[in-house]
Amino acid sequence: MLTLALTPDQIVTLVTAANLRVDFGAELLDANDQVIEDISEDLAGGEVEHNNFADVHGTCSLQLSRELDWNTARVRPYQTLTAEGLTKTWPLGVFLLTTPETPLGENPKTYTVAGYDKLHLLQKPVGDTYFVATGTGYLVAVAQVITAAGYTGVAPFLDGTAVEKTLAAPMVWVLDTKSPTRYIDVVNALLSAIGYRGLYADASGRFRSEPYQSPAIRPPVWTFDLGDSRTQIVGERRTLTTDGFTQTNWWRFIRTGQSVAPTEGSGMYTVDLSAGGTKVKSVTERNAADQASLEAAGDVIVQAAQQVTRTLEITTGPWPVAGHLDVVQYKDPAGAMDHRCEVRSWRMPLDGKSDMSLTLEVL
Repeated sequence: MLTLALTPDQIVTLVTAANLRVDFGAELLDANDQVIEDISEDLAGGEVEHNNFADVHGTCSLQLSRELDWNTARVRPYQTLTAEGLTKTWPLGVFLLTTPETPLGENPKTYTVAGYDKLHLLQKPVGDTYFVATGTGYLVAVAQVITAAGYTGVAPFLDGTAVEKTLAAPMVWVLDTKSPTRYIDVVNALLSAIGYRGLYADASGRFRSEPYQSPAIRPPVWTFDLGDSRTQIVGERRTLTTDGFTQTNWWRFIRTGQSVAPTEGSGMYTVDLSAGGTKVKSVTERNAADQASLEAAGDVIVQAAQQVTRTLEITTGPWPVAGHLDVVQYKDPAGAMDHRCEVRSWRMPLDGKSDMSLTLEVL
């Protein structure tokens, strides 16, 4: 796969060029995500979708003219943009393929196959009680769960901020046949305990997580400016939907497992958004490594409770920059808007002949 290093300004020049050429392809990978071969000649088209709030964030639909070992095959589609003397290729995720229907009466055959990103295998039940001992590092425990789920060849890329944090008490998931614990449940509970965001797979297929940071303070990765004809790639069709949010306006989070009674700032974290009016309360106990982790996990819940106030549906030209929970700046003179937004979901046709669609949440 061709991967040239371009500056941010060069990427803007490339993506927004009037003479943009779009190419696409896919690589067949082994169980360690090493390239077996490029199968672009067998790929007629398809699309990739990403929903940041689904159990499995990434999905794809590919049209392949070649039969693969569907039970073991994993592929990494990519998109290449060329313009203004610049070329760059973006990987679009690693996908585990399902077994497609076999087309009859076609020669050559074209298989329409669905794929799911690597979170898919972490959705399966653990199948027994799962135990993490006191003193185990949280990040070590996360890697152990991923290995137990069957990923043995590729280590997760986890931010090392909490590498020194260890369990002060054991964490146990008791076998429950009616509501079985999944590997992803264990992973995300461990990550939440240290204030990390839920596990996700990046564009190269690597598992990642890092300390949670509110999208309201994360820097934008891109600016969609409908008033700038030079860089404008947003289509005419765009809509804004306004929704209410939860009635809850007061939250208290309590850290479990402390040897002393929790107090505010020491095992207790309270968020009051009632503005002096009637308090609609929520009290939650959390397994957290420390006070900072308790507060980070609480902030995730508070932010999620206020989501979906204003949602934008837009279309764009090819934008392979899209990743996981991106923050973008959206400027639209028609709606008198200049807002930071978080990308909730996106759908990208590989060939670039039809528009890409994005759902943005106004922050």
